Amino acid sequence: MAEKTYEELEKELERYKKNAILFEYILNAIPEAVVFSDLDRHIQMVNPACQKLLGYTEQELIGRKSELFYKNSQDFIQHGITRFNPEAESKLKSYEAEYRKKNGEIFPAETIGTVVRDDNGLPMGFLGIAKDITERKQAEQAHHEYQDLLEKRILKRSKELLNAQAKFRKYLDVAAVMLVALNNKGEITLINQEGCNLLKVTEDEALDRNWFDHFIPQRMRDEVKGVFLQLMQGEESSARFYENPIVNGRGEERLISFKNTVLTDDEGNINGILSSGEDISERRENEAELARRRHRLEEVNTALDVLLQQSGEAKQKIEKDIMANITNLINPHISKLEVILEDNRAKIFLNILKANLNKITASFSQDINFKFPSLTPREIQVVDFIRHGLTNKDIAELLHLSTRTIETYRDNIRVKLGIKNKRINLRSYLLSHQ
Repeated sequence: MAEKTYEELEKELERYKKNAILFEYILNAIPEAVVFSDLDRHIQMVNPACQKLLGYTEQELIGRKSELFYKNSQDFIQHGITRFNPEAESKLKSYEAEYRKKNGEIFPAETIGTVVRDDNGLPMGFLGIAKDITERKQAEQAHHEYQDLLEKRILKRSKELLNAQAKFRKYLDVAAVMLVALNNKGEITLINQEGCNLLKVTEDEALDRNWFDHFIPQRMRDEVKGVFLQLMQGEESSARFYENPIVNGRGEERLISFKNTVLTDDEGNINGILSSGEDISERRENEAELARRRHRLEEVNTALDVLLQQSGEAKQKIEKDIMANITNLINPHISKLEVILEDNRAKIFLNILKANLNKITASFSQDINFKFPSLTPREIQVVDFIRHGLTNKDIAELLHLSTRTIETYRDNIRVKLGIKNKRINLRSYLLSHQ
């Protein structure tokens, strides 16, 4: 090989000089800590960022082993095996490690370590670039803590929601009425145990089925669908309460009294209804039976009134006939006998006969029906109550009539007694004729 001239050596020196200046400029500009060590891992070069990060001066670091700023010797040895040895791959791979500052403070760093080789591929040393990631770690820790807190809150809320759902389901199932929710298509989205009992189906058999097609008698479907449409259109007041039959899984019909409430989404749009229904089948049957019995009692009462009236009229006729016969057929003869009889004994018998006749007719004269034959049996009954001091309200309750009806009876009685529009107390008048 030819020996280089002075001029050639000077030019080569100048080229390296320029490269060294450029290298130093780049090294000083890097914001991360840069450490270059030899093959024995003795520090040969550090940049200002490294000095600032570790708290050492360049003089304090040059020539010392890089073990100086490792947290512990084991990490230094391990990284020497995996990265800082001539056999390690030259490809840069980042890793995290913990280092120690001059003041003893430990900090985490993201590090890139690699083997540095010359132009011939021979190892020259090791290059390490470290970035302080304390803030990132703190942020990550805060993030993890927040995530853990959030997960705990979510777990707690989930448990609360599950408990709330369990309680809600329990409340639904202990309700003594049917509870059923329908979506805007009329499909069952919720039903409680009582609803399942009435429909004779399980919850799974009821959910998602169309309410009208499966549980409303065919003859009533159009009518009940009309009520549903009114609710879906916001006409809740007109269809809030409604009675209609349902048909259960066995084909049996039950009459249900429903109370309907619309369901809305978060924006207030109606998206279904919730109905609570009470089985009133037996109540309606009992009411119908009571109505039939009441009608029969009214018929019997009417018949009794007719019989009573007829009995009263017959009694009046008999009394009138007896009084007429006594007055017309007996009393004239008694009067003649009183005139012509002179025998004292005969007069005694005649007086006894008159007394006995008076006793017989006395009960007739005390009977208001006899004195006032125009009174009806009901009016006579009212007269008797009035004589015993009962008020209109008392009489109305006893006869199962209205107070107004009793007032009408009193007016009719005053007319028939001839004291209408006179300042005469009716009870006092009746007592005076007792």
